[in-house]
Amino acid sequence: TTQKQLVQSEKEAVYGRMTSLVRHEIRNSLGSIRSPAEIVQRNFQKDDPLKMKEHPEMIIREMGRIIIGVEKLNDMVENELSFFKNTNFHFEENDLSEIINSSLNNVETDIQERNIDVSVEIDPNLPLLFVDADRLRIAFTNLIKNACQAMSKGGELRIEAEYIPVRGKRARRQEGKRARGQEGKRARGKR
Repeated sequence: TTQKQLVQSEKEAVYGRMTSLVRHEIRNSLGSIRSPAEIVQRNFQKDDPLKMKEHPEMIIREMGRIIIGVEKLNDMVENELSFFKNTNFHFEENDLSEIINSSLNNVETDIQERNIDVSVEIDPNLPLLFVDADRLRIAFTNLIKNACQAMSKGGELRIEAEYIPVRGKRARRQEGKRARGQEGKRARGKR
């Protein structure tokens, strides 16, 4: 019974964190929809000071921003809320480069709007990965979105994947120790 209570408690905690994140994302998306709509509305309430009647491309641009906002909201509902679906995984061999490039395409607008330089370096020796490409794409898309949100005034986003062949349990343990040691050095170096 205690084990079941712990599992249920953890599920509720995860659900609480997820609903908080979803609320945040929905508010951001709704804000990106509302802003251009208000620009057009206020312009015509004030007798067209932006001369939108003479420049319909301005209205088209603002409507395009609204459409992008709606598409982002739809993607978020379809992709991020799929966490709550009880679906099966579809594991098969996939190319990590293709998954990362697809994820970058999903957030291309965010990258351009925030003037973020993106560099991707995938080791050509990296083998195909046995993963659920859709789930991994969602995870990478969310990570990239979060990185973009953290760089509102531009910056550099570097995505790197390196293939390090490891043989045997002892080699794996050694590699794990080396990786943990590097992380610790990087963390101390940043302070």
